[in-house]
Amino acid sequence: MNYKPNPALNPICAKSRAVGLAPRYVTMKDDKDTVNTLRYSYALEKLLAAVHTLATGKGDVRSRLLSAWQGPLWVLTPEHLPERLREDFLWIRKQLHKYSEDWPGQLADLQVKEEVDPTFKEKYAHLYPNPVEATLSRIKNSTGSRIATKIFSIYDSLESITRKR
Repeated sequence: MNYKPNPALNPICAKSRAVGLAPRYVTMKDDKDTVNTLRYSYALEKLLAAVHTLATGKGDVRSRLLSAWQGPLWVLTPEHLPERLREDFLWIRKQLHKYSEDWPGQLADLQVKEEVDPTFKEKYAHLYPNPVEATLSRIKNSTGSRIATKIFSIYDSLESITRKR
C-alpha cells in the first residue's frame, strides 16, 4: 500500500516547512486521553511563525512582538489551545492590550479636536492609537522579553504535547 500524505491535511505554513521547523503530522492525546489528529496544528503553525518572528525579526523585542502579534498571533483564540495553555495565552493578550493610548491624555486631546471638526476622526484615523502599538510603545524591553518568553513557552509546551503519542 502506497501512502502519500495529503498536503491539505497538514496546514503548517510553507515558510516553516522551508526552514525545516514544521512538524509533519500531529497526533496527540488531550486531557480526556482521546486521540486528536491535527487538532492543534493551526495553533502550532501560528505559534511557530511567531517564535520565528521573535527570533529573527528586526528591531528590539517590542517591534518584534508587534510583528508577531499583527502577523500570526492575532488570529489565535484560547479555543485553539489545550485548556492548560489558555491562561498563559490570555495573559499575553492582556499584557499586549494594557494601554489604549500612546501617552496619557492622547485620546482626550483627539476628542477635543473631534468636537471642533466632526470629520476629524475620519480624516485622521491614523492618529488614533492601536492598543497593541500603544502598549508596546510604553512598556520596557524587559516586559517585552517576558511576553516573548511566554509565547515561546506556549509554543514549546504545545509542541511537546503534540509529539507525545
